[in-house]
Amino acid sequence: MKRRIIFAVFGLLLLVVASYAIYLGVPRHDYFIERVGTLIDAEVIEENRTVDRGYTVRLQSSTGLAVDMRVLRPEVDVGQTVPLVLILGGQETGKDAVDLMGSADGIAFAAIDYPYEGDKDLDGFWKSIYAIPDVQRAFIDSPPAVSLALTWLLQQDWIDSERVELAGVSLGVPFALAAGAVDERFSRVWMLHGGGDNVIWVAHNAKRHIDSEFLRNLTSRLALFMVHGRSFEPRRWMPEIAPRPLIIVAARDDDFVPKEAQAPLEEAAQSPHIELVWTEGRHIGPNRGNELQQLIAIVRNRVLGADERRLTGPVHPIEPLEWEDPGSDNLVELPNLNDIDAYLRLELVDLYGSQLDALMTSDALIDRIVATVDNLPRSHVAERARPLGRLQSEFVTQPVGDDVELLDPLNFERYRVLVDLFTLADPDAVTDLYRRYYPLLQKSYESLGYPNGYFNDRVVEVIDHLLETPVLDEAPRLVRPHVLFEFEDPELEALSSGQKFLIRMGADNAARTKQALEQLRARLAVAD
Repeated sequence: MKRRIIFAVFGLLLLVVASYAIYLGVPRHDYFIERVGTLIDAEVIEENRTVDRGYTVRLQSSTGLAVDMRVLRPEVDVGQTVPLVLILGGQETGKDAVDLMGSADGIAFAAIDYPYEGDKDLDGFWKSIYAIPDVQRAFIDSPPAVSLALTWLLQQDWIDSERVELAGVSLGVPFALAAGAVDERFSRVWMLHGGGDNVIWVAHNAKRHIDSEFLRNLTSRLALFMVHGRSFEPRRWMPEIAPRPLIIVAARDDDFVPKEAQAPLEEAAQSPHIELVWTEGRHIGPNRGNELQQLIAIVRNRVLGADERRLTGPVHPIEPLEWEDPGSDNLVELPNLNDIDAYLRLELVDLYGSQLDALMTSDALIDRIVATVDNLPRSHVAERARPLGRLQSEFVTQPVGDDVELLDPLNFERYRVLVDLFTLADPDAVTDLYRRYYPLLQKSYESLGYPNGYFNDRVVEVIDHLLETPVLDEAPRLVRPHVLFEFEDPELEALSSGQKFLIRMGADNAARTKQALEQLRARLAVAD
């Protein structure tokens, strides 16, 4: 009798385990549709921005699904609509991915948080075990969350419902594929730096924790199985998006997605509905400026489309100067991007002075200059993309109260060296140097993701943007919510990285810099 009871209990446990395994292993296509439900509540808070419009949105469905989202859109006239890109990115970035876009520039961007409601501190084995149900729920709720967000967005009269795109970035790729396949309201889907095989991708990133290849693969398969991994297999969902287009963007030197996980992407690209685009560099990240801006530029150019890109020629054309052999009238061939750093460095030091030599980075000067100029009107310029290193002196502030400080005038001295170098140089000589290297600057700008763009137009546009930097009557107040200081005034904090840089250098330095920019603009721009 006792043995019979033991066998019965054991059999029941096996049945429970088998049922649970089937539950985890069966793809949740129907759930993705049913869980969306009906949008019953939307809490919308408009963000304080000096450029574009921004919203923080909390959505609630009749099924209990809740979605947190942020939206960035351009100012539009009544009746005007713009295309939409809905972003599903990394867990840490979430809805704040819209901040990485810089300005809206003709496109509405939206990004959502993953619907994870558990403990975010999973440092430890038991914490991770306890969090499994919350992680499972977040995984299978992510595609419905995308659809619920889209439902609200399509209710806005400034969205062009025929041009609605979904971009999965890195971790977000598997969820975006499932959501994009199930929800046919998306006109196009993007895979940005994602893998075509989840097991290989997860196992590759587990190397830092598990030495054994066998254990890595086993653990990766088990982990994916436990979180409904079969519901998010890229190989399954990629062909399901057709006949709508799917654009896959993969990095040649991706340090998170190995070549083996990229192989299925090349296979999928044999379909006439799937396009594979390769980018240079590593895996995308918030602090990897080159990779980030390259992807943003590719998406922007495709979303805006050929009709809205400038195909009729530049607004401000500029004639490059021929390279001449010093001491003769012979023209020489323009150096290529691989050999240019030494040439450019010598000429910049000769033009601006020897103090610049210690500040300049040692490689990729052309690419760094182009990327930095392009990013100045946006919220962030990645440090690794800058042509100049950090200033040696410390950032100086004055405490004025609880958690509030003023920008100390002593701080302005740290920028004076840069300002002197920039403003004392002969503007005609600066223009000649710019024109001589212009073909390489243009080539770098095109490779950044602007095949139909014209770099000099962007330079003039950026100069105009910097000249609009507000002049402050008094030192700005600063707060430090995290590691870095921020302006207490939200309108100042919402300014671009370039405008905030001018404010940080002080009114006198900013005025001198603006004067030099005006002189440069007069030489680069066709009369407006």
